[in-house]
Amino acid sequence: MFCRAIGRRFYSTPKAASKLWVKHNGSPSTQVSFKNCINIDDFAKKVKQELNTNSQVALFTTIDKEPIKPWLTIKELIKTEFKNNSGESPLLVKIIPPTQDSIATKTIYIGETDEDGEFMGEYKRRILRNDHDLMKLIKNSDGLIHLSSPDDVLLSFDDIKDGEKYQLYKFAQNFQSWQKKEADAMEAETLLSMKTYLMEKLLASSIDLPTDIYDSTGKQIQEWDGILLSGDTLYLLEAKHSVSIEKIKKIADRVKKFPQIMKLSAEKVFDVKDRKIVGIACGTRFPSGCREEAHRLGLMAVYPSGSRYRVDGKIDFDYAIQR
Repeated sequence: MFCRAIGRRFYSTPKAASKLWVKHNGSPSTQVSFKNCINIDDFAKKVKQELNTNSQVALFTTIDKEPIKPWLTIKELIKTEFKNNSGESPLLVKIIPPTQDSIATKTIYIGETDEDGEFMGEYKRRILRNDHDLMKLIKNSDGLIHLSSPDDVLLSFDDIKDGEKYQLYKFAQNFQSWQKKEADAMEAETLLSMKTYLMEKLLASSIDLPTDIYDSTGKQIQEWDGILLSGDTLYLLEAKHSVSIEKIKKIADRVKKFPQIMKLSAEKVFDVKDRKIVGIACGTRFPSGCREEAHRLGLMAVYPSGSRYRVDGKIDFDYAIQR
């Protein structure tokens, strides 16, 4: 109540309501003061005190509607959306409990670059928990890019994939050079892994043969990432960063056509007659389903098993070869 004077007489007028009725689940409706509250966010803090909870709360006018926006002013709420607030028609409260799950982290590998943005062949391990960690990582760049799609600049934690390799995006960076170095490194590592396998498992040495095959006009008619000759067997290696069923089928088809291709070759560096020809699919991302398809089509499979390979040529690559 408040009073005002007219002459010597005093008249009383009703005081505006300073509380709102709220209700949580099956509990009775209760009044919560909105004194000194500017918006719903301020009022929600008082509701938390009334309900004695540290969890976040959301307020609804009816259960089938969206929660009331935190920035909506109390004045606007009373005037428009909820002017008939009462014990029988209270604001509904929903408590949002904190998640019990541990923070999901993502481990990624960042390619080191020099001042000119050239890839230096080293990767550093980084652990990210959220967008804040990502922003700290890319603070001196414009974002992250992935080897498979360097035109896409990534700025969100949700877009980052656990266990993948990335590079900081910088102005005028030579991504084609980076991609080529990465591809060359993978091809070299998988080829060396194959040579090690032949020596350790089959006690057989191998020699490198030319990988580019040309016809009599000088046109390239086939290319492999590696060709090894060991005893009476030719091994044809094709390396892909990401292996798919479609790529496996294409490799198998190329292996099948290899004898015919060699008949068209201008340079008779080696003879395929009476030699076994084995196709080998290599990849850094090689799903088990693709490996099974490779074996079904008569291909060998080379894929990482354990640690990751390094670009500097030092063997830090736990290889596995299945036949």
